[in-house]
Amino acid sequence: MQDQQTLTSLWADESVFRGNLDRTPFLLAHSLSGHPLFELSRLVQLAQLVKRNSNNVVYDAGDIRVEDRWNRRPPKQHSLEEVMERVDRAGAWVILKHTEQDPEYKTLMETIMSDIQSMSGRDLGKTTRNLEAQIMLTSPGRVTPYHLDNECNVLLQIKGEKDIFIFDQTDREVLTETELERFWIGDWNAGEYKMRAQDKAHAFRLAPGRAVHIPVNAPHWVRNDANVSISLSINFEWKDESIPNVYRANFFLRKLGIKPKPPGQSGFSDKIKGVAIAAGFVPVRAMARGSVRLVRRVRRAGLKKSTNQAATA
Repeated sequence: MQDQQTLTSLWADESVFRGNLDRTPFLLAHSLSGHPLFELSRLVQLAQLVKRNSNNVVYDAGDIRVEDRWNRRPPKQHSLEEVMERVDRAGAWVILKHTEQDPEYKTLMETIMSDIQSMSGRDLGKTTRNLEAQIMLTSPGRVTPYHLDNECNVLLQIKGEKDIFIFDQTDREVLTETELERFWIGDWNAGEYKMRAQDKAHAFRLAPGRAVHIPVNAPHWVRNDANVSISLSINFEWKDESIPNVYRANFFLRKLGIKPKPPGQSGFSDKIKGVAIAAGFVPVRAMARGSVRLVRRVRRAGLKKSTNQAATA
């Protein structure tokens, strides 16, 4: 283990990693605690770079509950810099996205991704896209509300301690088909926290030197300790969108009053749905609006018969 630690930034039992990647959460270890790139002064400097694009900075300060939605954030009363400098008492949560714009953070991200690829035993360069490094700063006692993501994620705890609760993305008592359908057409608030399902969560204690893997769509929430937390999230998406496309098509079919089959229950219907989405017959924005014009377009394209077959297959 010591030899591996000196050569890598991230490591885990390879059999655990290969058997559970994007299936179920598990712990890893890393060697980045105390790294100078995560000193607050350096992060404030980094924030000046990433905030040039306002989409790359998310922050708020205030009382947040597990069940709160992304679109119900406390109003901003301070600048990003003020919140970061007061993070020890601001009740805040800050996300710096695309930190790889800075060459030093890009090198670190690529090193970690190289470790991930090595442990996976796969050529991830051919199957993944949109690699990104996000950094999160969290005030003492702050909660990160329940949500799910479209990326595959490894979360490295750099400073402070916290608990993260990760749910099984395949458990339909936790995450329903309709929630997934809404999520994949762009509703990031689709996941709804269910107190009755809390006991089903995998609970992980994160401290400096520990990391956790979060699969795509695995709902999770975080409870920070009485300390400032700094975390690094390495995210990437899978190029294969066959399952998301089925969910997108199912959202549309449900709007038409059809009860669609979930992904994996019918290869034929999955294929038809995937073709319809990939060909642009069912634009995602129009699905969200439930456009009558879209229904007519699909029918003109001759997909009505195929849709009925898919719904009954």
